[in-house]
Amino acid sequence: MTHSRFRAALWWVRGIVVASALLLGAGLAGPCMAVQPGFGKLDGWVRLLKPDLARPTRYSVIGGIVTLVQNGYAPLGLLLLAFSVFFPTAKLAVMSGSTAALPAGSPAGALVRLAHHAGKVSMLDVFVVGLMVLAIKGLPGGSRITLGWGVAAFAASVLLSMVSAFGVQWLERRNPLIDR
Repeated sequence: MTHSRFRAALWWVRGIVVASALLLGAGLAGPCMAVQPGFGKLDGWVRLLKPDLARPTRYSVIGGIVTLVQNGYAPLGLLLLAFSVFFPTAKLAVMSGSTAALPAGSPAGALVRLAHHAGKVSMLDVFVVGLMVLAIKGLPGGSRITLGWGVAAFAASVLLSMVSAFGVQWLERRNPLIDR
C-alpha cells in the first residue's frame, strides 16, 4: 500500500472512531426507554385519583444506572456501568491511540486485538434493555415500554467501534512503515 493511500485510510478509521465516540455519548445520555404503567381494570381510577402513578417514566442508560444504584441494585448498576460506559470508552481510547501510533511505524498492539474480540461484551447494555422490555411486557395490567433513540445510538456506536477495530488491524497489516 502506498503511503498516501495508507494516510487516507487512516483518516477514514479516525473518522469512524470519532463517530463512534459521538454516538456513544448520545446513546448514554439520550432516552433509552419509557415505561408507561398500566393498571388493568383500575386504570381509569388510578389516572383520576393518583395521576403521578400513571405518568410514564423515562430513562437514559446513565439515568437507569443511577436509578439501579439508588434503589439497592448496586451490583447490577456497577456491572452495567463497567460494560456500558467504561469498557466502550476505554476501547475507543485504545483505537484512538492506535491510529496515532500507526503513522510513526509502531504496531497497534495486543490491546487493540483484545478490545476487538471483547467488543461484543459492550452489547450487554442492549441485551439488558431487551430483557427489561420482556419483563415489563409480562406484567399484568397492560404496562407498556417503548425504546428511545438512545438504544439505536448506543448500538450504532458499538458496531462502529467494531468496524474501527477491523480498520486498525487492517491498517497495521498494510502499514508501509512497519517492518515485517
